[in-house]
Amino acid sequence: MMVQSSMLETKEIRWFFTEYPPGVSAWFSALDPQAVKQEDRTDIYWVTGCETVGVKLRQGRLEVKARTFGPADYLPGGGVACRLEGWAKQVFELAPGQVMDTLSSHLLHVRKQRQATILTWPGPRFHLPVPAAPRGCQIEFTRVLIGSNTWYTLGLEWGSEPSCEPSESFLSALPSPHLLTLENAMGYPEFLFRHYPPVTHQG
Repeated sequence: MMVQSSMLETKEIRWFFTEYPPGVSAWFSALDPQAVKQEDRTDIYWVTGCETVGVKLRQGRLEVKARTFGPADYLPGGGVACRLEGWAKQVFELAPGQVMDTLSSHLLHVRKQRQATILTWPGPRFHLPVPAAPRGCQIEFTRVLIGSNTWYTLGLEWGSEPSCEPSESFLSALPSPHLLTLENAMGYPEFLFRHYPPVTHQG
């Protein structure tokens, strides 16, 4: 039996790249450690063969995510190029031992070594991402391990409140702008669609 949660709508900007970004790493290292959540987890994705829908198992929950608008190209300045996307996410709590047997031939294990913080204004101020954290823009930097491949991703995610949206000046000042290109800009579903198509994982 699955128990359904409420729908969550977000806006997101994300990049993927294979080059280690020392500027991004240094930016996170300079933050107050009390404002940064460190996490090492493995998510199991169903490789849908679609760049607009993502399905994954995360820590006993099934998450289904669908793109609601975009991608919309955005050039805030400073050499940074973004793609803005809107997403709607539904989370289902799974009963103990419940698995997606019918999807097993298309499952991909993705290990994520992740740092995340919540950014709020005025300030900017940074907060630890916990359920009681203020509403703001979540910023995450993650080392992604898939088989023998290593990727890095920088992502920003916020809700519908205008006060949570990152400013143009903040985006244009992000570190490692040579990696923050339109070519590298995409969400997880498109990343998997491009680099890990279902045919690769069929039994």
